[in-house]
Formats: sequence, structure tokens, C-alpha cells
Amino acid sequence: MRSRLALMWSRPNVRAGEVVALYALRTIHPRETHIYRRYRTHTMLPEARAIDNLAVVRKHVHVSGDIVECGTWKGGMSAAMADVMPGRRSVLFDSFEGLPEPTDQDSERAQTLYNDSPLVASETEAELVMQRSRSRAYEIRKGWFETTVPAFAAEQPRIAVLRLDGDWYESTMTCLTHLFPLVERGGVVIIDDYYDWPGCTRAVHHYLSQEDRPEPIVSTRLGRTVWLQKYTNG
Repeated sequence: MRSRLALMWSRPNVRAGEVVALYALRTIHPRETHIYRRYRTHTMLPEARAIDNLAVVRKHVHVSGDIVECGTWKGGMSAAMADVMPGRRSVLFDSFEGLPEPTDQDSERAQTLYNDSPLVASETEAELVMQRSRSRAYEIRKGWFETTVPAFAAEQPRIAVLRLDGDWYESTMTCLTHLFPLVERGGVVIIDDYYDWPGCTRAVHHYLSQEDRPEPIVSTRLGRTVWLQKYTNG
């Protein structure tokens, strides 16, 4: 019987380093691997990054507050995070109409993706997957971030985990501006698109600079999850 590592190695378009990283993450984080597999058809994250995201979430399980995801697609990562941190309220933000149009702060590749790939999921899919999760309660906030995020922030929720998957500059900046101040001290902000889309990268740098925030941008070694840990309240 061929080993799991050999089987992964035989897959087309998989780099050697990625195979080793995935095998290591599966070995180090068996619980997170099991949770990912439960919801893998409802997330676009590659397995290694999804497992790594969940491992980062577990490190912050002691922090009180909600689990908030901005850009949920079919809800798989929100459901998985709820299983890692059971008993919390989960709040899911998505337009369920695809991505908004990029701006000048984004790249030509972003405009190409916007033109070619609507990436639309249904609210029903997110609803059904959340019903399978261990969330105490969940809310789905349908609409564009510029409207839904400020309205939620006005309620002054306490946030333990904030996961940003909005791709573009404006989406990321809107979420950071309104939601970062509500993350509890010691809470985590996961930035999914930091290495993938330059508009997202710019938004993170601009926000931290203009707010004079002390938090470093942290990247894990194997899964390359990018995150911030909130140093102080406010």
C-alpha cells in the first residue's frame, strides 16, 4: 500500500514543498484536519491553509467574543471555526452576489477575476452548513460590506476571531476600520488574501499605519496563514 505522503506527491501540479507542508500540518493538527474534511466542499481554501487557519483559531480559544467572517462563500470556514470554538455566536458577511468591482488600489489581475469569475454562492448553502456546526447561534448578514459591516459595528459586539476574505482593498479596509476596534484584547484577525491580492496587502498596511497600531503582521511557516493578534482594546 502506498503511503499517504507518496499519494500526495503523485498528484499533478503539487510542489514538493507543498506536499511536505500538508503532510506535516495533517500530522501536527489532526483535530483541525478532521474538521476541515467535514466542510471541505464548502470552502475554496486549499487544505493546508484551511488546517493552518483553524490551528491559529484554536490558539485563541480562551478569548471571549464572537466569530466573525467577512467573505464567507458557502460558509465552510465559518462552520469549521465554530467547531474549533464551540458555543460562540458566529456572524457571516457576504453579498451572495459575487465580488464588488476592484478599484485603482487593486491589480489588473483583480479586474480580470472580477470580469471572468463571479464566485457566487447562495445564502441557503451557508445556512445549511452552519446548521451542521457547533455554533451556539449564527447570523448571516447579506449585502455589500460598505452597508452591512458599519451597521453591525454600531451594535458594539465583542469579537474573538475576525477572519477577512474580501480580496480587494476597499473590502479589507472597510472591515478593518469598523471591526478591528471591536476585537477583544488577545483576539485574532486572520487576513486570507494578504499574499494573494495586492489591494488587500495595501489595505492592511494603510490601516495599521494610519491608526498607529503596534501589532506585527505574523505569518505561519507551513500554511502561510497571515494574522494579527490584538494587543490592546480599542
